[in-house]
Amino acid sequence: AFQFKEAMIKEVVDHTKRGHWEIIEKTSVPEGETLLPAVWAMKRKRRIATREIYKWKARLNLGGHKMIYSKHYTETYSPVVSWLAVRLFLSLVIYFGWKSRQIDFVLAFPQ
Repeated sequence: AFQFKEAMIKEVVDHTKRGHWEIIEKTSVPEGETLLPAVWAMKRKRRIATREIYKWKARLNLGGHKMIYSKHYTETYSPVVSWLAVRLFLSLVIYFGWKSRQIDFVLAFPQ
Protein backbone atom coordinates (compact mmCIF):
# COMPACT_ATOMS: atom_id res chain seq x y z
CA ALA A 1 0.00 0.00 0.00
CA PHE A 2 1.23 3.49 -0.79
CA GLN A 3 0.48 4.52 2.82
CA PHE A 4 3.30 2.23 4.02
CA LYS A 5 5.68 3.76 1.47
CA GLU A 6 4.82 7.23 2.78
CA ALA A 7 5.38 6.02 6.37
CA MET A 8 8.77 4.57 5.36
CA ILE A 9 9.83 7.86 3.75
CA LYS A 10 8.71 9.78 6.85
CA GLU A 11 10.74 7.45 9.10
CA VAL A 12 13.92 7.92 7.05
CA VAL A 13 13.46 11.71 6.78
CA ASP A 14 12.76 12.10 10.53
CA HIS A 15 15.84 10.12 11.57
CA THR A 16 18.02 11.93 9.03
CA LYS A 17 16.83 15.36 10.24
CA ARG A 18 17.63 14.42 13.85
CA GLY A 19 21.13 13.27 12.90
CA HIS A 20 20.60 9.64 13.93
CA TRP A 21 22.21 8.48 10.71
CA GLU A 22 23.55 9.59 7.39
CA ILE A 23 22.47 7.93 4.16
CA ILE A 24 25.40 6.87 2.00
CA GLU A 25 25.84 4.82 -1.15
CA LYS A 26 26.54 1.13 -0.61
CA THR A 27 29.58 1.44 -2.88
CA SER A 28 31.13 4.09 -0.59
CA VAL A 29 31.42 1.70 2.37
CA PRO A 30 35.14 1.17 3.13
CA GLU A 31 36.68 -2.22 2.41
CA GLY A 32 36.41 -4.58 5.38
CA GLU A 33 33.54 -2.71 7.05
CA THR A 34 30.36 -4.57 7.93
CA LEU A 35 27.00 -3.54 6.52
CA LEU A 36 24.39 -4.09 9.19
CA PRO A 37 21.17 -5.74 8.01
CA ALA A 38 17.87 -3.95 8.55
CA VAL A 39 14.22 -4.92 8.31
CA TRP A 40 11.06 -2.84 8.14
CA ALA A 41 8.34 -3.40 10.74
CA MET A 42 4.99 -2.14 9.52
CA LYS A 43 1.78 -1.71 11.45
CA ARG A 44 -1.72 -0.38 10.81
CA LYS A 45 -3.42 1.25 13.79
CA ARG A 46 -7.20 0.90 13.94
CA ARG A 47 -9.96 2.55 15.93
CA ILE A 48 -11.37 0.06 18.42
CA ALA A 49 -15.07 0.61 17.77
CA THR A 50 -15.11 0.88 13.99
CA ARG A 51 -11.92 -1.04 13.06
CA GLU A 52 -11.15 1.89 10.72
CA ILE A 53 -7.46 2.30 9.90
CA TYR A 54 -6.33 5.74 11.04
CA LYS A 55 -2.53 5.44 11.02
CA TRP A 56 0.08 3.60 8.99
CA LYS A 57 3.41 3.14 10.81
CA ALA A 58 6.79 1.95 9.58
CA ARG A 59 9.91 1.43 11.71
CA LEU A 60 13.35 0.49 10.45
CA ASN A 61 15.09 -1.97 12.78
CA LEU A 62 18.77 -2.89 12.61
CA GLY A 63 19.89 -6.46 13.03
CA GLY A 64 21.61 -6.09 16.39
CA HIS A 65 22.93 -9.65 16.25
CA LYS A 66 25.63 -8.45 13.83
CA MET A 67 26.75 -5.48 15.95
CA ILE A 68 30.09 -5.52 17.77
CA TYR A 69 30.59 -3.53 20.97
CA SER A 70 33.00 -0.56 20.55
CA LYS A 71 32.92 -0.92 16.77
CA HIS A 72 29.23 -0.27 16.03
CA TYR A 73 28.20 1.15 19.41
CA THR A 74 29.65 2.13 22.77
CA GLU A 75 26.55 2.51 24.90
CA THR A 76 22.99 1.28 25.02
CA TYR A 77 19.86 3.05 26.10
CA SER A 78 16.35 1.73 26.45
CA PRO A 79 13.71 4.29 27.40
CA VAL A 80 11.61 1.91 29.49
CA VAL A 81 10.08 2.70 32.85
CA SER A 82 9.11 0.13 35.46
CA TRP A 83 5.48 -0.28 36.51
CA LEU A 84 6.53 0.38 40.12
CA ALA A 85 7.74 3.85 39.10
CA VAL A 86 4.53 4.54 37.16
CA ARG A 87 2.36 3.53 40.12
CA LEU A 88 4.47 5.61 42.51
CA PHE A 89 4.23 8.66 40.27
CA LEU A 90 0.45 8.31 39.86
CA SER A 91 0.07 7.87 43.63
CA LEU A 92 1.98 11.13 44.16
CA VAL A 93 -0.24 12.87 41.59
CA ILE A 94 -3.36 11.78 43.46
CA TYR A 95 -1.92 12.53 46.93
CA PHE A 96 -0.75 16.06 46.08
CA GLY A 97 -3.65 16.84 43.72
CA TRP A 98 -1.32 17.47 40.78
CA LYS A 99 -2.51 17.39 37.19
CA SER A 100 -1.03 14.80 34.85
CA ARG A 101 -1.33 14.06 31.16
CA GLN A 102 -0.12 11.50 28.68
CA ILE A 103 2.36 12.42 25.94
CA ASP A 104 3.24 10.32 22.91
CA PHE A 105 6.79 10.90 21.74
CA VAL A 106 7.46 10.35 18.04
CA LEU A 107 10.55 8.19 17.39
CA ALA A 108 10.95 7.56 21.12
CA PHE A 109 10.88 3.78 20.99
CA PRO A 110 10.48 1.50 17.98
CA GLN A 111 7.59 -0.90 18.26
